[in-house]
Amino acid sequence: MSAFKENVFIVCQNKVVCLCTTQSLETRLRGSCLYNIGFVGDFGGISLYKDEQQFETLDDSTYLILELDGIYEKLATFDGTVKASCISQNDIYFGGEFKTVNKTQSMNHIVRYNIQTNTFSSLNQGLDGPVYALYCDTQSVYIGGNFTFPVNVTGNYTGGVAEWSNNTWNPLPWHGFNGPIYTITKNQKTETILFGGRFDSTGDGMYFNSNTSQIIPLGSPTTISSGNGALYGNNSNPSSIVCPAKASPDSLGEVWYLQDNVPGYWDANFANPVEPTVFRLSNIQDGNRGTVSFNILALGLNEYFELSYTDPVTQQIVQCSEVCTLSNDTYQDFTVVTPKTTSGIRINIDSWYGEGGGLSFVQIFESDISVHPNLNSGDSKCGSSASSTETSITGKWKDVYVYGYYQNVLEATVKYSELATCNTSIVYLPNIPAQGQYNVYATTPGCVGSSNCFKRTQVEFVMEFYPGQILTTQIDQNTFSDQRVLLYSGFISPNSGDFRPSVTLHPAANATNASDGSDSVVIMADSLEFEGAKSAAIVSILEYDYKNTTASAVTWKPLNEQLPVGSAVYKIDASKGDILYIGGSFSSQNSTYRNIVSYNTTQGQLIPLPNIELNGTVFDTLLVGSDLYIGGSFQSTVNTTLLSNVARYDTTTTNWFGLENGVDQEVNRLIISPDNTTLTVSGAFRNRYSSISPILSIGNALWNVTNGRWDERNSLLVGSIVTDHSVNNSMRLYCGNILGAQSYRTDVVVSSQLSSRTLLSTSEPSSVSAGVYWNDTLNNATVPIIARRVFNNSASEFTAVTLLKNGTWEDIGSFDGHIYSLTVFKNWLYIGGQFRSISGGNNSISLTIYDLENKTTVSVSPVTEGSSNPGYVKIIKVHPNGKDILIGGYFSKIGAFDCTTVCMFNPSSRQWTSLGVGLTGTANDLIVSQQGQPSKIIALGDLAIGATKMIAATISDQDTTWASYASSMQINGIPQISVSISNDQTIIAGYSDNGSSFIGSLEQENFVSLTSNLGFNATFSQLRLVTINASISDLRYPSGTQNMLLAVGHFIFNSSQNASAVLFDGQSWHPYLLTTQIDGTPGIIRQIISDTPYNNLNDNKRHLSVAAVILISIGISIGILFVSSAAALGIMFTNHRNQAASYTQMPHTWNTRDSIMHGAGLFGIGGLGAAAAASRTISQPPTAGPSNHPVPESDIGDPIFPSQTPINAATVAAGGLTFTSLVAAARANTSSTINEIHPKLFYAKYPFKAQEYGELNLNPGDSIVVTDTTDNIWWLGYKDNGYDKPVSGVFPSNYVKT
Repeated sequence: MSAFKENVFIVCQNKVVCLCTTQSLETRLRGSCLYNIGFVGDFGGISLYKDEQQFETLDDSTYLILELDGIYEKLATFDGTVKASCISQNDIYFGGEFKTVNKTQSMNHIVRYNIQTNTFSSLNQGLDGPVYALYCDTQSVYIGGNFTFPVNVTGNYTGGVAEWSNNTWNPLPWHGFNGPIYTITKNQKTETILFGGRFDSTGDGMYFNSNTSQIIPLGSPTTISSGNGALYGNNSNPSSIVCPAKASPDSLGEVWYLQDNVPGYWDANFANPVEPTVFRLSNIQDGNRGTVSFNILALGLNEYFELSYTDPVTQQIVQCSEVCTLSNDTYQDFTVVTPKTTSGIRINIDSWYGEGGGLSFVQIFESDISVHPNLNSGDSKCGSSASSTETSITGKWKDVYVYGYYQNVLEATVKYSELATCNTSIVYLPNIPAQGQYNVYATTPGCVGSSNCFKRTQVEFVMEFYPGQILTTQIDQNTFSDQRVLLYSGFISPNSGDFRPSVTLHPAANATNASDGSDSVVIMADSLEFEGAKSAAIVSILEYDYKNTTASAVTWKPLNEQLPVGSAVYKIDASKGDILYIGGSFSSQNSTYRNIVSYNTTQGQLIPLPNIELNGTVFDTLLVGSDLYIGGSFQSTVNTTLLSNVARYDTTTTNWFGLENGVDQEVNRLIISPDNTTLTVSGAFRNRYSSISPILSIGNALWNVTNGRWDERNSLLVGSIVTDHSVNNSMRLYCGNILGAQSYRTDVVVSSQLSSRTLLSTSEPSSVSAGVYWNDTLNNATVPIIARRVFNNSASEFTAVTLLKNGTWEDIGSFDGHIYSLTVFKNWLYIGGQFRSISGGNNSISLTIYDLENKTTVSVSPVTEGSSNPGYVKIIKVHPNGKDILIGGYFSKIGAFDCTTVCMFNPSSRQWTSLGVGLTGTANDLIVSQQGQPSKIIALGDLAIGATKMIAATISDQDTTWASYASSMQINGIPQISVSISNDQTIIAGYSDNGSSFIGSLEQENFVSLTSNLGFNATFSQLRLVTINASISDLRYPSGTQNMLLAVGHFIFNSSQNASAVLFDGQSWHPYLLTTQIDGTPGIIRQIISDTPYNNLNDNKRHLSVAAVILISIGISIGILFVSSAAALGIMFTNHRNQAASYTQMPHTWNTRDSIMHGAGLFGIGGLGAAAAASRTISQPPTAGPSNHPVPESDIGDPIFPSQTPINAATVAAGGLTFTSLVAAARANTSSTINEIHPKLFYAKYPFKAQEYGELNLNPGDSIVVTDTTDNIWWLGYKDNGYDKPVSGVFPSNYVKT
């Protein structure tokens, strides 16, 4: 069996080819055939269909995907994004920005999935905002994000963080933060939990930043307006980008646009003077438009605010005034350098990119705690937090302007006789960010400016500044001048989830009547001011000693040395214990570190990493051994080391390395495999770089930690991955924006010795239109040849024809145009399409002939339509006479020879001949009779004979003119492909006049549709009849046979299930193979190719004894996906059997619900010999000895484990076995079992001369290692070829003895 010694295995490139093998093909074949089957098309991954939850492609949503025994199934769909997950025993928690799971279950940003029960459950009613971080501890789940509190749960929640324990929500001791949490991790050494994000205050008031402690209300009575704003549409309202319409920069909602290509402004006019401290702005974050430069004007003063901010690129503190730059990536805080008191502000937008400027969020802060009552107060809480002041007004109050006081206040007039029963009051609700000592002042304007002197009376202030403690005080408002009165000096508790300090103003119980003699009194209400408490700072990281549950500040604290104010922390790696690695968006004042820094927990100091200052944001860090992997949006260090968004830092040598040449967009997730050998890099990128050339890797790429290089998965997984949990050896869960996933990656090529592997994919995937096998008899090799469409960097495209030999692609030629058909006949390759040759040493048009043995181009006349336009060669087939070549398509000349639609070429004479006259149009397919039978040819397509249009025409040897195929007149459409069932029945498929697809049977005068449940949007590429021994259906087609109809292409079932190969059982279509392209779009199988003809059926309708069987046998070995030709040995058994038997018995069951790896494949042929039988009469037939008995069926097909080395064609061809090692293994077998794992040593008793391909010569005394005795006549075994190399073949069982 030397023909198997140099197999080359290939799996299809994205949009290239997948070559698979058969269990059995053509049961009456003779000659040296290797029986390889290939699937050619546009796909990068392939799976056997097993479950309705499998998929070819998914839309742009977030999915939870289960990988079980190599099969990918969709478990859940989220209606938003998943940001984080963690696992606790049998539960996996997912958090993000979503509301529902599977469109029915309301979860509100967090959900629990139970692995054992496969069920999703809510955490009560979830949270009121998005989740960005999760950490599962022994008893608790810590949740971080941009939320305030759990839905419909009361308690001390102030935002950003919560705990889930014992199926109950709990606040953390410090209540929360004033900003989002992006990362939560545990330091196992110090037994503390670390929270990182973008905040500077804790909810308990222990730590806060006064500059951002008070939100200036931008609802009513503040007036929002714009100049040159968009005039209409969803983005024209300037009030839509402030609280309460939009609670935070991350909230969904409208944006505000300027008119196209003009400057403009956004205004806010306040009811009371304010002193802004921080402006928080967010750009449109739209690729088509956005603000570039702006400034902020203090209205009334007509002065620009001087601002400082952190430059997102350099991470340096920058000051600006009249020209400030706004980032388009995330929100920015602009801090006021010199305070100004103003009644309004204007944001001028002076420059923009794209179509125009605009904003998506505006928030303004102040440090003063002042509560101003207004009748139409719109200062409602933003995001259900108490971060801004409020008032509650009861009774008949009105706005009055006080002259000399220069502002409005509230005034209420009450009859003196009703003072005791009236409800006139105002409740002041300040935002107290921190507990401490405060002075509380009330201001009352003088009565002269309001013209109510002698009408005023006394008021009472009822104060509750800590729970349960009520204080009261009175003041007399009958004053001629403005007065500011101290109401209280002392301790005030901060705002919390169940308490808020308050002051209530109402008429005093002992108030006196007006001194002007009237029966009515007047009370006034103006602002209250709270002055006092200062607090320690905290910047974006908090450490929590969770084991200490006392209400002591010692249990939660900032780092001893903190990051600069305004820092954003996206990841903390605490796996080393005494060293933390902190990544985010920040920079030290002296530029000693930028975006990445370490923290020594023992010394309590931030320690810059040597030579590390990254020029962009870090989103994830991961320590693997001594290597720190870093992902983010950066291109280099400050010393210009190129990194391209992902890098490795050796913490031992302090050296800095790129992951080859990185990826082309940001990385936001790093996931290490359980064995620490591979690292998944995930993010918003499209390409990775091993050198300067991009390699398409949408959303994720695999880094080999051991070898230090980019690698390929055995499976195809397209899209960004947020979480990856290995439940056990066979079960894995992925979550993310996954576009497609299949069991086997199909874009690597490896040699049989597994010494080399070649990645075929590029940044612009090619598309394979045709393929063929060439049996290279000189080198005993089966060589795949493909035609693939190539898109180069200059946006031009061409078609390349290449062959694969010894693991290397060799170019045959390049063509300007398309190739549709490849055929090999007597070592000549025929290339047909619509093209002009641009390489390969010829100037051919639409048809090229290439001598494969001599590697030369054979001269052939151009195939044209008209004088010089390229014709269209759609199909090339061998004539039934076995001597000539037929071409079909759309053409009128071959050279100077007039020949239309179908023409015949004789390779010996190199002459063209017209089959007959009268036929014009386009021939899409040709049906030819079998060799040895009367020649009959049927052309299918858009045809005409004379003026009569038709879809099918026929001609035979005896005819000189084409004739209409009678039943073709019943079809409204154009057939594209066909397969012959018998001499009088053909299956055709194509497209109807309305664009829908059709498939049906042409038999005599009838056309019977076979569309069934397939729908009318199918893409049919090729049809084949295959023999099935087991499948999900007991029906067969045609009825009474063991066959089904196999169609390849792209198919959408009525249930929206996609497939690339389907089977028809006579009633229904069933998905068989699923494919996906490496960009995540659905794949398509364009052609089934074989190194031998098949599907040539005889006239026996009851049993099709020469029907084909196609069994895919894809395997995985040492992490490399390829296909094995070992199963072809089983064909030898079948070939022998069917020369003596009257029926076809398949050697192995084809069960469409089995794994692709099941049965023959990489590990050998299993029990292929079970169906073997005698093939021919043997001279000197001896009597079988007692040891020559078949193995019981229960002993067939022992499981193969990776630690065992089976004896089969694949391992022999790979050079992994010597004959001496086979003999040693056979002698060690003392059991009665004989198979590939348990070989047995026999000796030849009689001479046996091989007469057919695949038989083994025997000489008396030869040592034979037998590996299959499942047939009682023909056995399979190995002998020495004279160089200690095994040669395999079949031989009569009664010619050997033990």
